[in-house]
Amino acid sequence: KIWAIFPLLAVLATVWPLGPPMRRRLVGGAALGFIGSCLPFIAAAPANFIQQVFITQAIRSDGGYAFVHRLADLTGSSGVASLVTHHGAFGLLVLALMLALAASLALYAFGDVRRRPWTALEKIALLSTVFLGIGLLLSPTYCYHYSGIAAPFLALTVTTGAARIRRRQRLQYPHPTARLFTFPTLTTILVLLGVMAASAVDYISTATPAAQVADAVSDVIPSRGCVLYVNPTVALLDDRFTSDVSHCPQVIDWLGQERVLDNGLSATNSDVRDARLQRTLLSWVKSSDAVVVSGSNPSWGSSITRLVRTQFTAQQGLSAGIKVYLRHEPTDGEDDDDT
Repeated sequence: KIWAIFPLLAVLATVWPLGPPMRRRLVGGAALGFIGSCLPFIAAAPANFIQQVFITQAIRSDGGYAFVHRLADLTGSSGVASLVTHHGAFGLLVLALMLALAASLALYAFGDVRRRPWTALEKIALLSTVFLGIGLLLSPTYCYHYSGIAAPFLALTVTTGAARIRRRQRLQYPHPTARLFTFPTLTTILVLLGVMAASAVDYISTATPAAQVADAVSDVIPSRGCVLYVNPTVALLDDRFTSDVSHCPQVIDWLGQERVLDNGLSATNSDVRDARLQRTLLSWVKSSDAVVVSGSNPSWGSSITRLVRTQFTAQQGLSAGIKVYLRHEPTDGEDDDDT
């Protein structure tokens, strides 16, 4: 993700006062690390690598969460995000109180920089959280998983801030009895962490188990043949990334390919009007013995819809929003006349 540049900038800002030699070592090491990890892709398809990793991401269309929902999501608590989504004013009040409390604790924890300078870890954690937060709030696109990019740096900021508060209280109030009033502050931090943990547990416990998704798909598709997954998550859960037939299109990430072919746009009306995209998608479906769809519209135009309706049968009774279409007769790899 392009967002990885923000933690790098935070590290660069941290080592900048150490002089040019340290800056060169950091930039050089980052460049070597990036090139080394990406070298197989750069060597195999340099133009596609640049286009799909950088250009397509940069020109992606507006979409995803609105500003307030992004704020709620970036707190790290799915419960707060759910309150804002489903309970309007009450959710906004909880979010405002949570943000105000977090800002007050951050100022108290990191505000004594003159008496106690920040450590390198504290500075990197805090700057990464701020840079990523601003970048994600201003981004044209914000998907449900984007908060996960900032999560580890937010966690570091919370823990290092809590440690600074504890040390600051010990210096200001050496006697244990005098520090009793700090109990509410520490309790607040623990409560916030508890709310975040409880929200995560609730989200995980109520989600559809991965085994059910894999079983639901595996029970209705043929053991051999070509299966096209519109959602790569289902392909991962079904552990079926390869095919035993030669005509099967090697498509793992339908949505990623769709964004590249449609110039960064995703699941919009332009998909149906894009002739090149529709021809590509149609060729994939034509070559498939089964198509597995999860979620909303998979960008099918009239030709694909007609082909699926006439040559495939929709399987019933599947959960988790999964739809499986089985071809009446397995394809031999030849193109069908119906377009």
